[in-house]
Amino acid sequence: MSSSWSICYNERMQLVLYKKHLMTGEAFIGIVALTVFVFYAVAFMWQLFLMNERFSPSENPPLNALFTAGTTTPLLNGTTALPPSLSSASKKPAVFSSSPFTPTTVTNNNNLKWGAYTGWENQSVRVFEQLVGRPDIVAFFVHFGNDNEFPNDFAGEVKANGQTLAIFWEYTNYNITSVNQPKYSYDAILRGDWDTYLRSFAVETKAYGGPVVLIPFSEMNGDWFPWAGTKNGNTPEKAILAYRHVHDMFSDVPNVKFGWAVNQKSAPDTSENSIARYYPGSAYVDYVGVDGFNQGGGQDQSFDELFGNALSILSSYNKPIYIFSMGTAEGPNKAAWITDAFTVQIPKYPNIVGWIWFNENKERDWRVNSNTKSLEAFKSILPNN
Repeated sequence: MSSSWSICYNERMQLVLYKKHLMTGEAFIGIVALTVFVFYAVAFMWQLFLMNERFSPSENPPLNALFTAGTTTPLLNGTTALPPSLSSASKKPAVFSSSPFTPTTVTNNNNLKWGAYTGWENQSVRVFEQLVGRPDIVAFFVHFGNDNEFPNDFAGEVKANGQTLAIFWEYTNYNITSVNQPKYSYDAILRGDWDTYLRSFAVETKAYGGPVVLIPFSEMNGDWFPWAGTKNGNTPEKAILAYRHVHDMFSDVPNVKFGWAVNQKSAPDTSENSIARYYPGSAYVDYVGVDGFNQGGGQDQSFDELFGNALSILSSYNKPIYIFSMGTAEGPNKAAWITDAFTVQIPKYPNIVGWIWFNENKERDWRVNSNTKSLEAFKSILPNN
């Protein structure tokens, strides 16, 4: 009995020891597996963190949550989703190398590109060139509601001379004096009402082939156009989406770049209507710019007084800057204003790469040849003189 009991006892002890070893082995394997899992989990989370840092869209100011690209939140115009062309903020603008608007870092203002708006007739450009010389850029106005085709007759000579055509693309029917024009609201663009026209204009622009800078919705932070952000049912958020929509219609037009031109001061001058609220984002803008005019008389402002605040804001976008439309009224200080603007003030802003003079007798006589002294002053500051 004692022998049999001893054998059974030994067998039981061996079994217990075996089970203990087995449990110890399982515990060891479990600890190793847990350690590996924790290691890979930490590595995975770190990778996600790095990717988020890399692709964070910090360069673009945040939009109102109701208008974030790709959202399905109801928009103010009653729709529940953005047009497909607005769903991606990663599209990059086309690049062409022959344009004087090539976005390079500028360290001095001795080689600025310059341009002029001289009127809608072909001969107005020739008269201006005979007067002061040939500009790098020739500006023209096109309207959605009338005279809305690509200006081939005007642009042909511009292309032949190796110049860039800058088009101020105005979203209006200029025969209607009221600002409230529902047909020319941003809602109409976002609904796709103008898509056929936009595609047609893109086709014409591509066929033209010469370098073009499109400037849609200029001075949108003012209150005098149907596309103003505070008029006609518009908002700054809708202005951004409409600009992006127009831009995306030209995604396959390699000879086009996009300019974004604000007025030098918002009207109304409120935080809700500030310049920064209209910026479409770096992926949609090649050149940032500003329009401004010295009214003269009792409203005389130097270049720096007129443009300084807006230029400080534009500089924060790290884009080439153009004074897209500028002028100073006829008066005894006109020649001095021109000389000061181009020899003293503009060199203070290294991001400025060019400018366009509005050479027309309109609200005031903005022409450089409104008097002999201003003409001489203007010719003396031209980069090629």
